[in-house]
Amino acid sequence: MKKIILLTLLAAAAASAQEVGFDDFINQHNIFTTDEESARTEEESVRDEGFGFGFENRGLTTPSLSATISGEASAEALVFIDELESTSKMKEISLGDIFSGALNFSAKSSNAEAVINLKLQPSLNTAVVSFDEAYVRGFLGGLSVEAGLRKLAWGKADSLGPLDVINPLDYTDLIDVTSVQNRKIAVPMIHVSYGLGAYSRLEAVFVPSFTPQKFAESGRWAPSQLTTAPAAIETGARAYFVKEMPPALSFALLADPTLVDLLTTKIGSVAVPHEPPHTEWLKYMQAGLRFTTTVKSADVGVQGYFGRLPRPAFVLTGLKEFWSEFNTAQFETEKSAYLTEYLKDKHISTVFDYNYFAQLGVDYAQTHWGFNTRSELALNLTKDLKGDDGEVYNPFISFSVGFDRDIAVKGVTLFNVNLQINENIRLFSDKINSNRALDIEADSNNTSSRVTLIASRKFFRDELEVNFTGLWGIEDKDFYFVPSLIWTRENLAIGLYSGVFLGNSEGELGQYHKNSFARMTMTYTF
Repeated sequence: MKKIILLTLLAAAAASAQEVGFDDFINQHNIFTTDEESARTEEESVRDEGFGFGFENRGLTTPSLSATISGEASAEALVFIDELESTSKMKEISLGDIFSGALNFSAKSSNAEAVINLKLQPSLNTAVVSFDEAYVRGFLGGLSVEAGLRKLAWGKADSLGPLDVINPLDYTDLIDVTSVQNRKIAVPMIHVSYGLGAYSRLEAVFVPSFTPQKFAESGRWAPSQLTTAPAAIETGARAYFVKEMPPALSFALLADPTLVDLLTTKIGSVAVPHEPPHTEWLKYMQAGLRFTTTVKSADVGVQGYFGRLPRPAFVLTGLKEFWSEFNTAQFETEKSAYLTEYLKDKHISTVFDYNYFAQLGVDYAQTHWGFNTRSELALNLTKDLKGDDGEVYNPFISFSVGFDRDIAVKGVTLFNVNLQINENIRLFSDKINSNRALDIEADSNNTSSRVTLIASRKFFRDELEVNFTGLWGIEDKDFYFVPSLIWTRENLAIGLYSGVFLGNSEGELGQYHKNSFARMTMTYTF
C-alpha cells in the first residue's frame, strides 16, 4: 500500500512539473527536504529566477532573437585601355588591390533590430575596414524609429532621382555608376516612420551634420569642374582688374613695370582655395518630412526637405568693391608706395561653402499598358531668389520620368528595358555673370539633361545575363557605355565588363575619354 501511495505522489509530481517546474513542485510539497532545506532551496530559486532544469521560467519572458551573418568576397582585375597603347605603358599596369568584400551582421527580435554592415578594402600595406551602415531600429506598434549611420532612399526613380537627396554619393570613380545604393555614403541620422492604415506612411528624418559628395582630388577620375576652378577664377579676376581699374593706374602700368609686378602678385594670390568648412556641426543640420500613399492603383508621395546642396560653392568676394576707394590724387603723388599700401589694405577672399536649399517635391508610380512608369518633380529653392548673387547657386527645378518593361515578340521575351530621363532647369539664368571669379555658375548650361538606359536579357535558366547600360548627356553631347556579361550559379558570379566614354571631351562624361576600361570580377555571396 505504501508503494502505491509513493508511486501516486511521484506521478502527480511529474504531471505538476509540466505546469510549474519540477523544482517548484518539490519545494512546494516539501518532498524529500527538511524545512531548512526547503527555505534555502526557495531562496536560491528566487535568486536564479527559476532557471535550473530548463522548464518554464515563470514571470520572466525572453523575446525570441535571431541573428544573421552575410556578406560577399570579390576579386577584381581592372585595366584601362590607354595603358595598352605601348609596351612601356603595359609594364606599368597595376591591377590594384584585387580583393574587396563586405560583412553584414544583424540581430532582430520582436521589437528591435541592430544592423552593422562593413566594407572590406584591404591594400598591400594596410587592411581598410569601414562602416557601410550601422544603426539600431525599434518597433513600437506602427511606429519605427532608427538611429545611426544609414542609407535612406526617397523617391520612386530606379536610378538616382531628384528626390533622393539625403545621402551624398561617392564619385571617386565611375566604374559602376548606376549602382546608386553602393555609391551612397551613409550619414548619421534619426529616421522615424509611422504606418497610417494599410497603404500610407509618414516619415521624418533628422541629419545632425552635412557630408558632401566625394570626388577624386587628383588622378584620372578628378573632375575638371574642380581641378580647373582655381585657374578659371584667377583668369576672371585678372580680366576684372584690368576692366575696372582706374584710368590713371592703367596709364601708369604702361610706364612702370614695378607697378605691374605689384598688381600681378596680388592677382595671383586671390584664387588660392581655402580648406573646406567643418560641416559636422549643427549649423549644417538637415531635416525632411515625407508622406506616401496609394490611390487606387497609383503610388504617390510628397516630401519637403531642408539641407545643403552637395556641390561646393567656390567664388571670390570683395572683388567688385576692390577699386571703389582708389584715390587718384594720392596715387599721382607717390605711385609705388600708395599702390603697395592700397593692395595691402584691400582684401579679396575666397568663399568656399555649401549652400542652403529647401526642396518641395512629389512623385508618382503606376503601371500603364504593361509599362511600370515612375516620375518625380522637385522645386529647389536657394537663398538667391533673384538669381543675381554670384556666391549662391540659383534656384532650379528638377524632374525625372522613366519606365521599365519586358519587350516581347509573339509572347517571347527578348529583353527587359529600363529607361530614365533626368532634367535640371536653372531659374533666372539671365542674371548669371559670365565672369567665373564673380559667379559660381558662369559658363555653365542653363539646363542639364541625362538619359539612362539599361537593357538586359537572361539565358540558360537565368544563369547567364547580357546587360547594356548607357548614359547620354544631351547638352554636352557625351556618352558612357557599359556592356557586360554575367554568369551566376548559386552563390558564385563571374562578370566581364567594358566601359567606354565618348563625345565632347569637355562634357561631364566625355572628360573621361581616356578612362575607358576592361574589367573582370568574381564574387562569392554568402
